[in-house]
Amino acid sequence: MCISFSAGGDGLGGASVFYVENINDAISLIKEVLMSPNFSQDEFDRAKQIIKDSILSEKISAYDKLSQELFPSVKKYTSKEERLKQLDELTLADIQNLYSQILSTSQVNASLSAPLDDKPYLQDVFNNEFSCGLPNFKPCTKEHSPSYNIYTPNTEPKILTSAQEQSQAEIVQAYTYKASENVDDIAKIKLLNIILGGGMSSRLFSDLREDKKLAYSVSSSIMQEKDTQAIVLDIGTTTDSPDPNEGSPDNARKALEGFERNVLLLKNENVSEKELENAKIEYKSRILNSIETGSDKATEFLTDKTSPYDIKYREELFDAIDRITVDDIRAAANYVFQNPPVTSIVASQKTLDELNLQTKN
Repeated sequence: MCISFSAGGDGLGGASVFYVENINDAISLIKEVLMSPNFSQDEFDRAKQIIKDSILSEKISAYDKLSQELFPSVKKYTSKEERLKQLDELTLADIQNLYSQILSTSQVNASLSAPLDDKPYLQDVFNNEFSCGLPNFKPCTKEHSPSYNIYTPNTEPKILTSAQEQSQAEIVQAYTYKASENVDDIAKIKLLNIILGGGMSSRLFSDLREDKKLAYSVSSSIMQEKDTQAIVLDIGTTTDSPDPNEGSPDNARKALEGFERNVLLLKNENVSEKELENAKIEYKSRILNSIETGSDKATEFLTDKTSPYDIKYREELFDAIDRITVDDIRAAANYVFQNPPVTSIVASQKTLDELNLQTKN
């Protein structure tokens, strides 16, 4: 039997993979740990040191300043110095008070992935075990708290820089937009991202790596915090090398131009039917691969329950994927890329000086 626990901005959680005959023990252990945590001073000091060591070992990344700029109200994205200061000020009483607050204000979701057709009694055991020995939590709801609404449109292009003596430059560029919970909107933007930079057949990979030979890595991805999403373009390119054919500071400029070129193409021209069809196949494959195991399915059930579509979310999403047209992808591009981007660059001081960018340090 494997058992694990988590604590984060979304609350507390426990998970277990077990043989069916151990279902009572697994659920009992989860409840015991969640309801009776070991809040001793020794455990607090040990956990504090683990977190401190983890923060101190972090390497400089272009995502550091980017995340701080995009999500200024989200404390986990504050600077390393600020997080260390907050950690030093934290007391055991703070943890105990937070735990009490979580228990008094939370709602609870639990899911089970098991061979219910062969062993239907497991559902009764699951329901009975979770219906006793726990406090009265708030009724489950799909409504977001007021703190969920943090989206603010970006109104001007911003460039953030960090000097690091290295031969490569890491460049990330983010376009923020207000997230939607509508499956058609979700499908459009996911497909748009796959076409742009979400795989080895994507436009960014083909253009900046295969054709222009600029990148040792290039991609795009979707970030989300509460009601704010961003498509983030990411490239690593060699900028400092004695051999100009291998790398030069000009590579960073070419990478930024490549980002802009590919974004404008998606806004101004329809993608091909072939590109869209390939993206649909890729997206469906990723969804199916994400729910291969029983633990994957249990996790997805919990996530889907909070969506407007409840546990039919995946089914609705598959139908939405089939509905998306090339016109929809272009419309999604004009929505996602409607505001100026925020760009973050980590490179040598020489590269930053030669780029001569208007920066917000």
